[in-house]
This record gives sequence, structure tokens and C-alpha cells, in this order.
Amino acid sequence: MVFVVTPSEIGNLDAFVFRMEGVVVDTDAAARRAWRRLFDDLLAGRASGRFAPFADADYGRYVAERAPVEAVTGFLESRDIRLPRGRPGDPPSAATVWGLANRESALFVEELDVAPLPVFDNAVAFVRSLRSRGVKTAVVSGDRDARHVLGAAGISGLFDARLDGLDVEALGLAGAPDAAVPREATQRLGVRPARAAVVDATLAGVEAGRRGDFGLVIGVDRAGRGEALAAAGAHFVVRDLAEVALPATRPQAPSGCRLCAAVDEFGEWVLGYADEAPEVEGARESLLTLGNGYLATRGARPECVADGVHYPGTYVAGVYNRLVSVLDGREREDESLVNLPNWLPVTFRVEGGACFGTRDDVLDHHHVALDVRRGILHREALVVDRAGRRTRVRQRRLVSMSAPHLAALETVLVPENWSGRLEIRSVIDGGVVNGNVAAFAGLADRHLRVTGTGCQPDDETVWVAAETVQSRVRIAEAARTCVRPGDPKAGVSRRSIDEPDVVGHLVVLDAAQGEPVTVDKVVAVFTSRDQ
Repeated sequence: MVFVVTPSEIGNLDAFVFRMEGVVVDTDAAARRAWRRLFDDLLAGRASGRFAPFADADYGRYVAERAPVEAVTGFLESRDIRLPRGRPGDPPSAATVWGLANRESALFVEELDVAPLPVFDNAVAFVRSLRSRGVKTAVVSGDRDARHVLGAAGISGLFDARLDGLDVEALGLAGAPDAAVPREATQRLGVRPARAAVVDATLAGVEAGRRGDFGLVIGVDRAGRGEALAAAGAHFVVRDLAEVALPATRPQAPSGCRLCAAVDEFGEWVLGYADEAPEVEGARESLLTLGNGYLATRGARPECVADGVHYPGTYVAGVYNRLVSVLDGREREDESLVNLPNWLPVTFRVEGGACFGTRDDVLDHHHVALDVRRGILHREALVVDRAGRRTRVRQRRLVSMSAPHLAALETVLVPENWSGRLEIRSVIDGGVVNGNVAAFAGLADRHLRVTGTGCQPDDETVWVAAETVQSRVRIAEAARTCVRPGDPKAGVSRRSIDEPDVVGHLVVLDAAQGEPVTVDKVVAVFTSRDQ
């Protein structure tokens, strides 16, 4: 059967959620070997001949398509063996149900080292084709070792999101046929289930897709169970994803995002997010931090201030300060790693519009990805202001490994449907506090006082000097902002910004539709502790 995914038939799908096992990676043989080893060892330690050995039929009856702990429970019950259930953290040596499940997990990882896992090449090609069209992808698995499986198969960077057994346990999600897992995957992608597809080879997974009201459910029949998959709720059943023909109407990401198309090049060394999730933005900023052992900057958006969702933070090793707070009439002294002046701020506005990041605009698309191997944080966004003007924002950020006092941010602005006056604001903000930990909200938080600012030695450079209020560590940050319009003949003017604790430049130029404007910002950070 061949069918074409077209808007006229099932809507314009924005995401696909794939089951790892049986759809993308052939884990069956390795899993069978690991389970056989587990149960053979278990039965060998008991009275000889009392228990029937583990057979192929047992795998299909008690293990296949079940969570590991439920597989162990089912097999033990079949042999009338009683063990305490234990807890998820039980070691593999524990004589509990959870201990055995964790032992199987360890054996499975060993199997991955013995022989490479077969990958369903047509499934991988299908995923890549989706991504080239700007369709988001996620992979789900009940296996706690999904990360190892994808790594062993060489496809760790293939998906925008991964949800595995560890996530399911941590979040307390119900397993299939409940729709909690695929729904969580779409939430991580920032897509509604109605605009997403589920691709699964299990009956329970297909049923979960239908229960979750997904726009499309595809059953992959690799074991002659096509009728059962259809009965479970699959809209279509195919033997292989090569039978699914995608339309040629979306040759690139709907937003033209280069990062979506290029992220595969990072391989498994990538951490990325292509959705908006304010409730976890703080955790993501921590994970996307760039550092070199001396200097570190959180992965906050350059246009944002500390607002309860975002928290820009720059830190230098060893710069601590003590403050005394009064809580319930009692004094309390605490020492903190000091948040230093924020060098990141770069924002822009089209003449007559609001500044990017003030929430008067709309992010039509947003994607951030950390290339861990190269230490570069990439970001791409498509911004639409209230006047309907669309501006593409591409950014790269690094903290230098060769020159530990330096960090840099490159911002490329591309007007997509407008030409006009463009204003770019680049500053260093010395008015920062330590306010990232909710539990410390009642404590004193102003560890710095700005001692000086300046706009020299040239018209592209500004600096801020500050000092910790108790430990008396002096800090100096200098930033150079260079703006290069796409048209070398475009007029560029610049004026200084000198506000309380804030210093920088406002650059104004004529921008032309389709012509990129590049903003390079390099910062140097030193303290009085440096030789």
C-alpha cells in the first residue's frame, strides 16, 4: 500500500512520533538474548528441573511489548516464583522484581557492545525526509536504555526529542495503550496531537495514538499482524515506511530554518529544543550553558532580562561574595557565586515597532541547538511584529577555549518581507542580582556595585567596572559590537547608551528586504584575581 501525506487528506502535520523498537531500530534479537540470559541465570539458581526453561513462546507471551518490570512480573508468575517488587533504584544484583528488570537492562547494554543493532534504513530515510520539510520528529520507547540503543545505532541526533523509560518513570506517565507518552512527546515538540502522527509497530502503541486523538496513526507491520494493527486503530498499515510517499510541497522547513536542516550534521553531540516551554526554560538555559573552566554564560536568550522565565547569568570561577539577610527578625549570612554584569543583551526593532523580546512580537518559529562537540550554541527564530513584518534571527555563541577571558555572540538579522530603518541595541548590564533560585527569594541578592562605565577606546567598544560588596573582587567587562549591513553602502549611525549601571550602543541603519545584517559582539572579562 502506498499513500501520500497531503493537507487535503489528513491536515498539515507538524510532527511525527516514532516508536523506537520495531519501527526505527531492530532491537528484537538483542532483547531476546538479554532476556534469555536473565531468566536462564535466574532458573539455574533454583532446583534443577523444577521450572520449565525460558522459551521463545515465553518472550512473545510475557515480554514483548511490555515494560521491563511488568515482563519480569509476568514471567515469574508463570513459573510460580515470588519475589518482592522492590524499587526502581534497586541494583541489578537485588533479588527483587525491579532488581531483575535492572539486571536485564545491564545485559541488554552488554549485547549492544557485542554486535551492532540493525537499523531500518527506510525508516531513517523517512525521518530525514520529514526533517528536510521542517516537520518535527520525536522517538519514544519504554526501554530505559533508549539512549544507548540510538547511540549504538549511530542515530542519536536524528530526532528533535526523545522520551524513554527513564522519562516515563520520572514523570509517572502511564504506559500504552494510555496516550500519555506520545502526548508528552508532542508537548516537548510544541505541537498539538491533532497536528501530529504516531508511527508504531505495537498494538498498544497504535491504540494509544487513537486514544490520544492524533491526526494520523500509522501501523508498521513487520510480523504479519496487519489486521490486528488496523483493528487497534491504525489509519494505515504498511510493511515498511518506504511505502509512505511524502508530497513534494514542503521542500524545506515551513519557516526556512537552516538550523532544522543542519542539526543532523552535529551527530549525537547535540542538545536542542524546537519548541516554546516557559515552565522549563530555566532548566534549558542551565543545560545550554557555555563555559571553559574560567568563564561561563547561561544559555539565555540575548534579548531577554531576568523575568521569572529567563535568567541571563555570567560567572567566573572563584568569584564569591557573602551577604547578610534578615529573615523573621534574625540575621543569616550566605555566600554565593556572583552573577556578573550581563554582556549578552542584543536586541532590535524596526522603526515604529517594539523591541524584539518585549512580547509585542510573535515567534513564528524558534529553534536552539548546542553543538557540544564544537562548543557552539546555535539559535534560529522567525519573528513577526504587530505590523506583520517578518525578521529571521540567526545566532551563534561561544565561550573561547583558547582565550579563556573571551566570549562572542554573532547575530544575523534578515528582513524577509520589509525594508526600512533598523535599530540595534547592544549593551552591558551591570544592574544584575543573584535571583535564579526560588528558595533564596527572601535573601539579599545584590552582590555587585558598579564603579564605572565608559565608551572608549573606540566608537565600537564599551566597558563596565564593578566590585563585589563584601569580598572586594573587582570585575571589568569590555564589549566590542561591530555591525555589518548586507549592503556596504547602507548608512550606519551609532550613538552611546549611558543609563544607570548600563552602557552600550544604539546602531541605526537602512535595512533592505533579503539583505542580512550581521552583528558581532565580543566580550572580555577580567577580575582582580587574575595575574
